[in-house]
Amino acid sequence: MNKLSELIELKAQIRTQESQLDSIMADAILEALDIIDNLDINNQVVFRDKIGKIVLIYRKRFVPVKQSKELSKIDELIIANKTILANSNRQKLNEIESLIEYLISEIKTLEKERDAILTNSLIISLKSEFIKVQEQESYLEPTLSIYLN
Repeated sequence: MNKLSELIELKAQIRTQESQLDSIMADAILEALDIIDNLDINNQVVFRDKIGKIVLIYRKRFVPVKQSKELSKIDELIIANKTILANSNRQKLNEIESLIEYLISEIKTLEKERDAILTNSLIISLKSEFIKVQEQESYLEPTLSIYLN
């Protein structure tokens, strides 16, 4: 039981350290930005020691449409214009949708024909044998799920 106790203690320590990491990340980013500004360095390595290095990177984040008045207006205009176009081209759109449905049906039929051509009693037997051997050679691998309070 000693290893189980050790395992759950380590998992709890990881959770605590991840929480600590999250809590200092904003200040660490500010510190890194300050280093970049004050030292006027070209590369984005802001810290290095014997354990490793820290690199300042920038990830592009987009404001959600609903949080931007300008994006919301443009999105509403796009939807309104699409609706107008859809209404004025309803017959053509219906024809296209019908053709798409027909072609999907044809593709399914052709796939069945292809599968029939690529299947015979030997292949069916081999597939069955494959599944049987795969099942026989399968095994259960023990693992642990760890839940913390």
